[in-house]
Amino acid sequence: MIESSFTKQNIDNFELSNIINGPVSLSILQSSNNKCFAFGDFHLCANKEFNNNGDYIPLFLDKLFNKYETSNFDLMLETRYYRTKYFDPNETFCNIMNNVYIQFDDYFMNKKELPNVHFHNLDIRHLHSDLEYEPVNKDSEFLLLLSTLNVFKYIYSNDLIQKINNITSQEEAKLFLVNIKSSISLLFDLNNLSSHSFGHHILQTIYRYEKFKKYYKEIKHINSINSFIMGNINTSHKYYDIFDTYDKLINKEKNILSIEILSLCKKIYKFISDVDAAIFDFYMLIRFTKVLERQGNIILIAGENHINSLECFITYNLGFEYVENYGKYIVKPNEYELLRDMLSVNYSDKIYGKLFNKNIRMNDEIVLYLLKLFVKHYPTLEPFLNIYQISCDYNWERLIANFNDGHINANIILKKDISTYLH
Repeated sequence: MIESSFTKQNIDNFELSNIINGPVSLSILQSSNNKCFAFGDFHLCANKEFNNNGDYIPLFLDKLFNKYETSNFDLMLETRYYRTKYFDPNETFCNIMNNVYIQFDDYFMNKKELPNVHFHNLDIRHLHSDLEYEPVNKDSEFLLLLSTLNVFKYIYSNDLIQKINNITSQEEAKLFLVNIKSSISLLFDLNNLSSHSFGHHILQTIYRYEKFKKYYKEIKHINSINSFIMGNINTSHKYYDIFDTYDKLINKEKNILSIEILSLCKKIYKFISDVDAAIFDFYMLIRFTKVLERQGNIILIAGENHINSLECFITYNLGFEYVENYGKYIVKPNEYELLRDMLSVNYSDKIYGKLFNKNIRMNDEIVLYLLKLFVKHYPTLEPFLNIYQISCDYNWERLIANFNDGHINANIILKKDISTYLH
């Protein structure tokens, strides 16, 4: 079976392997009434067969639910939640969450039932694209926030570096900055509200969405969730300092350098990504705490960073303790993040390094070597992107394929039979 072309499978044999293919990590945690199985993902799909005889995670879960019919499960995925329609896995790129959804799509769409399993989509960050939904009361304020975050992510990935490099005058530089500000004017407006912190204003905007205001504002542990999310946003707000940086640049008397604009845009992208992640984490933690009202096993599959947030919150605030912790990275996390950042900026499929012989044609091995080399010297991507300009041919698809091939090594090897961990 090839992960990148996965289709729904019929399961006849419910025998479970001790090898689970697909996730890069698994943390098993417990409280007095619940077990949590938190699977981390790197949002990749292998385009070759896995290099062992383990169970791919969608099939592992199908076997698990059917073999242990007397155990209760909640399956929670980082897949899109809408109000008027169901998630379509074709909306986004291949990953293990999508493939788990494909295996259980009839259950997520309420066409079938598994008596011992509840199914949950956790990703509320695309509610604004649910065009059939008619906002009520102040829903539109939260939907505008989601739209703002997504708009800048699109702008950032749409040949941004090429456009910055084409700036030739101070007037063009300032106009570019004004347009960037305009695209995220809501965030500047929230930052200018002086009564509370930026994180507080983001949370207040979330709560203007009628469903959250009505159902979640008073649930158990909500104060801890609010403090956790607000703290994360405020930390990012202080660290990236995008608003003061913008003011200094737009008011600069000397020429504004391309690298300064690029650096600001990178900070904005990182900051928006953090706010975006915090919104997901907010809903993830709310749904998780609601599920705790049922005793049983919670299986949550999400990106590795979201899993880290989950584990941090439930161990410090909900009394969960670690039972087991599995995981190995396909590449080092910082190398992976650097690669992801590079691929997220589609500025060209031709690059070269000024530090290197311009006559050397880039290939996979050289680029991967450079990734490892530069990550040691630069904690952020701005200098790296500045060094690489448009010169020699390079095929980005091959680089992506290299890392997708590496995903065939992503697996968890259980030390014990899964039944020994179940609640």
